[in-house]
Amino acid sequence: MADISFQEQPRGRKWPWFLMPFITLSSAIYLAVRATVRSLVMLAQVEWNFVRRYVMFVNDFTGDGTLGMGEGAKSFSPLVRYPIRAFLWMLVPIIALFIPMGVVTTTVLALVAIDQATVPDFTVDQWFVTIDSTPDDGKDPSDRDVGIALLTASYGQMEHELNEPYLIGWTVNDKLGMQFWDNRVNRQLGVRHAAIIMNKALAWVTNLGDSDKVDQRIVDANQSGFAIDPELWQFWPIKSAEDFYGDGINSVKSFVADVEAGKPDVTINIINEDKRDIFEAVNDALAVPHGRLIEETDKTQWSKIDDDVFFAKGAAIVARDILVVMKHGFPNEIQRRGATENLDQAILALEKAITFHPWPWTMRGEDDAPFADHRAKLSQYYQDARKRIDNLVQAFRG
Repeated sequence: MADISFQEQPRGRKWPWFLMPFITLSSAIYLAVRATVRSLVMLAQVEWNFVRRYVMFVNDFTGDGTLGMGEGAKSFSPLVRYPIRAFLWMLVPIIALFIPMGVVTTTVLALVAIDQATVPDFTVDQWFVTIDSTPDDGKDPSDRDVGIALLTASYGQMEHELNEPYLIGWTVNDKLGMQFWDNRVNRQLGVRHAAIIMNKALAWVTNLGDSDKVDQRIVDANQSGFAIDPELWQFWPIKSAEDFYGDGINSVKSFVADVEAGKPDVTINIINEDKRDIFEAVNDALAVPHGRLIEETDKTQWSKIDDDVFFAKGAAIVARDILVVMKHGFPNEIQRRGATENLDQAILALEKAITFHPWPWTMRGEDDAPFADHRAKLSQYYQDARKRIDNLVQAFRG
């Protein structure tokens, strides 16, 4: 029996492997442009057909009705019918603009509604249920439980941003159009900014003192996790920003899991100096967003004002979460130091900043302008929160 074999035929030019990412990107851009052009052509065809039928109707309505579109105005004299025709013809440019304008307006309104970057319901107590109540003996919860909750709060909102299915999670590095939703982008940047600062501050609760080393997983989360450029886009074999952030979160989770399992080589130790440093770190996390809010209006581009607002809202979420943990974690000590009211008011101010939501766009009222200055409004909440937090820092000195 004859030996029959098949040889695979080449299916086109074989490109070098290092050019494949660029070819893939070029193909994606080409397909996107082609789809856009096709959509515009289809819209133009719909508009042309509509205008053509409109003109036919006007001609028949003001003519003798021979086109079968009704009796029209043929009972009137030409002196009446032709001025009506001229007037209706004058509406053709308006009719021609109505369809694309309607489509554009509807699209813009939909994008504005999507881009509001609204914050989910206040679910902090669900995250930190381990310290939601004071122990039966009347003492504050253990350092172990409070430390676990603090570490969870440092990355909790970052994890929510990465895993949120709406608009494909992390949108900062989405180059092919997703950055149009810049409100969400800037909220995520604000969340990352505060998460980095809080995670670094909390690293010191994972050791027994200055002479003890910080757990390597916490170090990795700071140095090779959250610190990665948020706009890093995935090009094989390089990982994307969300991959690195996910690795950082998993590193912290691994440490927390070992603490919960009671492994002897991991610990959480929160001394009075650490508590003061945590409050200082919260204030530091709010410093940059606050500075952007109070910058002189004439030095900020109009298109960047909403960036400052949503960046500040993102940072406020993480700061609020940390303060809520501190409130539930050390209620007796905070009360003993006379700081309960300041902590409650700081949380309330941050909650107002988070739920502050200019719609449909952010305004930049200048001097005696009749329009609102949304940055200034949000900066008031920030200023109140930061003053209260500064009082908390002073209360924990000594």
